[in-house]
Formats: sequence, C-alpha cells, structure tokens
Amino acid sequence: MIGEDGASFSACETMGTIIAAGDDELPAQLRAAPFADSKSAGRLAPGSRVYVCSRTLDQKWLGVVLDVSNVPAATTPAMECGLKRRVERKQPYSGPCPSGWVSSAYVRLIAG
Repeated sequence: MIGEDGASFSACETMGTIIAAGDDELPAQLRAAPFADSKSAGRLAPGSRVYVCSRTLDQKWLGVVLDVSNVPAATTPAMECGLKRRVERKQPYSGPCPSGWVSSAYVRLIAG
C-alpha cells in the first residue's frame, strides 16, 4: 500500500537498505504477502535500497518497493517508481518497480 501517511506526504516517505540478518548471509526474500510461507517474488541482495511504504501491525513485515534508481543503467533501464508524488488516499501500489513484503529483520531504515 502507498499513501499511508496521508495526502500531505509523498506516496512512500521512508527509505531502507537491505542487510544480512544475524549470521544469515542469504539474500532477503521479497514475498507476495507478509508471511514466510508466501510465494517468493524475488531476492534482495544486501545493499539494495527499498522504499518502505507499509508495515504489518506487529512490525515484523514491511511493504516495500525496490529502488531501481541505483541499479546500473547497463543492466536495468532507468525507471521512476512514482513514489515521490503525493496520493490523495491509501491505495495499492501499481507502478513499474518490483514490490512486495520483506521481513523487517532484513531492513535498516536510513531516511524518513
């Protein structure tokens, strides 16, 4: 979901970076829903930046959109995720960037 902070703010105000959690050197899993048994939507390598747009009530899962602006243009075309604009109400994200849920243990908040 985007727009959870209201119409006066950008669609997603918070940025995070993916980290290794504890002794786990495996990449973080991007999930289709906020639980471990949910279908994998991809892997997020440590150092990947994400927009944090939503959270579960227990704060264990974060709804994220992958920030593709820091991916080299040679491998991925530059793309605007559409999250800097304001949205009038809370709504599902339907932009072009990869999105899903990641365990909060793998995300270090860096801005917002």
